[in-house]
Amino acid sequence: MTLHDYVIIQVDDYEKKKGELYQAEQWKTLPPTGVVLSIGPEVKQVKEGDRVHFLRFGAIDGLKEKERICRERDIISIL
Repeated sequence: MTLHDYVIIQVDDYEKKKGELYQAEQWKTLPPTGVVLSIGPEVKQVKEGDRVHFLRFGAIDGLKEKERICRERDIISIL
């Protein structure tokens, strides 16, 4: 399978993040974050291991739980 300009991201678990509590309404407005696991050959600005914010509705579920697949253009920022 060729990823082209797609990125596979392991999504952070908000409930376990540094003991901070997020209320349900806050969680809906926070952009998802995660670590880039794999990139396609056409991806130019992101590399494996980068922590990123990405568009919630620009990503689809990956093969494993907590993995999302999105295009490079759906990444908001590199942390």
